[in-house]
Amino acid sequence: MRTKPYTNEARFLDEVQDAIRKVVRVAFVGGIVLFFLTLFPKKRLPGTDALLEDLLFEPGQWEVDLEPFEVEVRGTVYAITPLYEYELFGLIVSCHDSGSWWDVYHKRWGDHLNLRDFCVIWGANATNDAYQRIKFSSGDWTCYCQTRDPQAWGQFDMNSLSNNHLLSENKEINKALLRARRGDQIRVYGYLAEYAHRDGTFKRGTSTTRTDHGNGACETIYVEEFEILKRANVFWHWLHGFSKLLVLGSAGAWAVLFFKELAAVSRPANCDDSSIVCVGRD
Repeated sequence: MRTKPYTNEARFLDEVQDAIRKVVRVAFVGGIVLFFLTLFPKKRLPGTDALLEDLLFEPGQWEVDLEPFEVEVRGTVYAITPLYEYELFGLIVSCHDSGSWWDVYHKRWGDHLNLRDFCVIWGANATNDAYQRIKFSSGDWTCYCQTRDPQAWGQFDMNSLSNNHLLSENKEINKALLRARRGDQIRVYGYLAEYAHRDGTFKRGTSTTRTDHGNGACETIYVEEFEILKRANVFWHWLHGFSKLLVLGSAGAWAVLFFKELAAVSRPANCDDSSIVCVGRD
């Protein structure tokens, strides 16, 4: 049996390690609590008093005479057919990322050009708070609206809402599109367009009016310019991101402490060290 004198220095180090363990535990639990506490506030839609004046106007749509052109994304060549020049100012009420793991259709059809979908409102819907009492969600192709409030539904104008399939191969525009979140106020400029694989195996069209509904009513926009005009819930998004770092950082620190202690327990004592007293028993 080998024992080592328990000095004041060793006692101090043990107390420091115990304190570190407590801090790590508190950080881990606190991070998890903070994560769930910020989950819903970060998605809250801004009130009408926070909406920009540009959102009061209908989207602009103009005749255009452009020849079809081709772009390439991830080895696939797409033929783009512009139909109208288009500009939209809107509030994002829901969004969908076509690169998400549960979106199987974009992957199955080789549609890498449609990066994101934004469901937006504007116009009449920006003048009253009905949209705050309606639940919005996005599927692979669709924007859904639900409410149990008949007054809110009566005030809401379905012709001032659109689901926009956004097409882009431009890296800077793509970065901006990926930064946009629910509650952000945005400007999109480009072309309402049809697009297809060059070999004709895949093709999608676009709506050219805001008054249609159901299948085929979504706007497909080849994006030339994109701006986030006003961010929403900046503090809550920051706090939510911090909670993730807190959980990951404390989990990592916990793992380091665990393996350090495991290594210390399994390390053999060195009897050549003068600070160690070796005691033998037959």
